[in-house]
Amino acid sequence: MHLSGWEDHLRMCIYETFHPEHPFTRLIVPLDGQCADDVFSPIPYQKGAALLLLLEQRLGDPHRFEQFLRSYINKFAYKSIVTDEWMDYLYEFYDDKRSILDSINWNNWLHRPGMPPQKPTFDETLLKICKSLANKWLYGSDKEINELGAIEFEEMMTAQKEKFFSLLDVDISSGSAHSFNHERIEIMEMKYSLNTTGNCDVKCQWILVALQAKWEPIIPIALKFVSDIGRVKYVRPCYQRMFEWKVSRESALETFEKNKPRMHNFTIQFVQSLLNNKNKKGANNEMKTSKENNINEHIENGIEVSEDIYLNISKEEDKKDDFISKNRKLVSPNGIKKATNGCQKTK
Repeated sequence: MHLSGWEDHLRMCIYETFHPEHPFTRLIVPLDGQCADDVFSPIPYQKGAALLLLLEQRLGDPHRFEQFLRSYINKFAYKSIVTDEWMDYLYEFYDDKRSILDSINWNNWLHRPGMPPQKPTFDETLLKICKSLANKWLYGSDKEINELGAIEFEEMMTAQKEKFFSLLDVDISSGSAHSFNHERIEIMEMKYSLNTTGNCDVKCQWILVALQAKWEPIIPIALKFVSDIGRVKYVRPCYQRMFEWKVSRESALETFEKNKPRMHNFTIQFVQSLLNNKNKKGANNEMKTSKENNINEHIENGIEVSEDIYLNISKEEDKKDDFISKNRKLVSPNGIKKATNGCQKTK
């Protein structure tokens, strides 16, 4: 399931948690003067795994590469080393394949932020199983859903189950999963006993999907989960999803406050940052609404507004088209590029 790590952890973290130019998205993260709590992410793990897979494929002998890994572990057991020492040993072990190693753009792999410079070839066999089951739940007929058994899901590895839920989550959030309604969520829970699973990775992903689908029975399950489990890996996304949903927000806030005295300070900081970010977004949305109202007021008063200025404020395509079609005479395609408050009378 290397591909799942590439898509669901590496890419998502780079583009959603940070951004492609952020120094914390490097394989070798610059740590001088940084708080370890701020730097921590799955990026170095996933980039490192991708680099090792690429090396194995470039060097062309999986059995020998496995020997290298075992030899490396034995040589440096119980020691702390740096990247240069690892590379020196790699070149020493593969002294006969230095030209292949030299073809790797080490500087980009180790020090460039963003996604890796090359993508290894991933075996998608296990991924296809996840996609097949997800598509049945998302787009299958009611008859197909009723005929589904538990065995197909139960035989999956944990990583496959996580990917299965990730695929559901993406389609639900995009609005394309019209058939995946609350009735299907109830059927899924009944068939797979998801509310009572003891696998935290699976339960966390199940909770996130159910919250994304706005299935209210999941709220008490989610609240108990974040109260029983202390790992940021599980707590942060569940709280974030509950904070974003009006129905679950208040109970999530109450649970967070109640649990604070027995939570690790590290976890408290992460959850608190979610609230801080949400408050910032709320303030930005209020400012954006104010600007839009200002523009609409000028339109009503017959004052021309630059199309460029308006479209930079409103990012919703349907809203842009609606605005321009209704106010074409007052929207100037070549209008003012910069104007105080985004609008100005035409001379």
